[in-house]
Amino acid sequence: MPQNQKLKKKKIISLPRESALLKVRPRVRFRRGFFSFFIIIVILSILYLATPVSRLGVIYFEGLHVLTRSELISLIEIEEDAFFIGIRLSNIRNRIMEHPVISQVNVSRAWMNRIRIEVVEYQVGACALVNGDVFHILTGGEMLHEAAGMRANCDEMMIHGLTSKEVDAGVPSLFVRQLMRVDPEIRMLIQMIEHMPQYGDIYRFSLSMIDGNVIKVTTHTMADELNLYPVILEGLALGGVEAGLTGTLYLDVGPVFVPHE
Repeated sequence: MPQNQKLKKKKIISLPRESALLKVRPRVRFRRGFFSFFIIIVILSILYLATPVSRLGVIYFEGLHVLTRSELISLIEIEEDAFFIGIRLSNIRNRIMEHPVISQVNVSRAWMNRIRIEVVEYQVGACALVNGDVFHILTGGEMLHEAAGMRANCDEMMIHGLTSKEVDAGVPSLFVRQLMRVDPEIRMLIQMIEHMPQYGDIYRFSLSMIDGNVIKVTTHTMADELNLYPVILEGLALGGVEAGLTGTLYLDVGPVFVPHE
């Protein structure tokens, strides 16, 4: 072979095969795809933040019976134009749980920019009129001023005749706790409640019933005595009391029945 051909062969450079080139291309495609995806995410984020959807829209409440919606809104302390994704649900829950009427609360996100708040409230057992102010008494005995955002109906379960002295002594709180031990059917017969201490008993009350009778009770034995009210009425009828005759039933010392004049 001539010398020139040998020199030409030595100068030939071998190129990578097609299979080797294909190994590089997937990496390039992945980088390009990732970059495109990143750009799309940035654009969508900018569009989202620029629209009202990114702001808090509506707050739904479920389970409100005693408290008002405005009372809980004031507790949450969230600005109307707050970023929805920046709202911490745990903070909302903790603030609502601070209210003494709330027993349980669950906070969750709903749809695009809405919050759902489900609450379980403590029941109001009765109300009390003290020095012109109305207090709501929870079934556990805790007293809350009407300014606490309550909307319970107190017309038929209002306790009259109390003073600050009896409130400080826990008289109305104990009364409500014992009242909750009375059968609901009998509680519904109570039309008016008056604090009527006598004989040194500051826990004595007078209950006006729908059937026209008045019952004198002392708080400590009230639940046991009132639960026997239907039986006592049957006993009075068997004892000769005329049907429809009403009077005062002294369960605090008896039972003793004195007909109305």
